[in-house]
Amino acid sequence: MLGFLSPSPTDPSFEHAKPSWYGRLPTVYLVRPSGAIEPAPYVLNADDVADLFRLLPAYTRFSKATLRRYRKRELKCVRVGRRTWYALPDVLDFLDAKQARAKLVETI
Repeated sequence: MLGFLSPSPTDPSFEHAKPSWYGRLPTVYLVRPSGAIEPAPYVLNADDVADLFRLLPAYTRFSKATLRRYRKRELKCVRVGRRTWYALPDVLDFLDAKQARAKLVETI
């Protein structure tokens, strides 16, 4: 059976392994403003990403501008017509990078 090898826990780069190294993504759930909880699809639109990042109107006033600022920084997206789509692995990598930067700032 052909496949790929996932990093072993003894590998020094194991802590920094991306979710795609494991062959499958972790299960991510979206909490909708209505309170419904559902699994996140592989391809997300801007509203789904805003729900995942919790950029709800109750928390932020300009969720679309915040997503635009994230896209200018590092968040990868694909434009199809006027719509913007995000792949779940790219969104998770962006969140991991933000958390790593936050931990680095805390240690300084």
